[in-house]
Amino acid sequence: MSELKIMNLSEERLLKFVFQNKIEGETFQIIGYSVSEFERDGEKIPYATVEVALADEWKALSEIGYKDNASRMNWSVKGFDGSDLSSVVGKVMTVTDFNTWAFKKELVTNYGRKESRIVGLKNVVPIEELLAL
Repeated sequence: MSELKIMNLSEERLLKFVFQNKIEGETFQIIGYSVSEFERDGEKIPYATVEVALADEWKALSEIGYKDNASRMNWSVKGFDGSDLSSVVGKVMTVTDFNTWAFKKELVTNYGRKESRIVGLKNVVPIEELLAL
């Protein structure tokens, strides 16, 4: 694991460090999906998320009947066009693209100041990548 200097640390540098040391090369099992839509300017726009878990953890917990205890993440699907995603459930993805990852943040108020706090990671997976699995 490489060393990280804390002084003058940008969010992008921190994200790259986390990605390179913890996420890159990990395999994720797609365990479900959800599809919905929202309305913008009177037009209904479909969107989707896929639910994933670390493949090794999912497999190990499934074997002993505890798959409900697996850590799960929801990844947004970029460019979703209403395609049927049922074929991707059960497939495994290996993470290689740093550019699809970002920090998940929440707005907090500290001493009258509003600031954002990092609370996790999020990923946006292109629909083409999902359908190619």
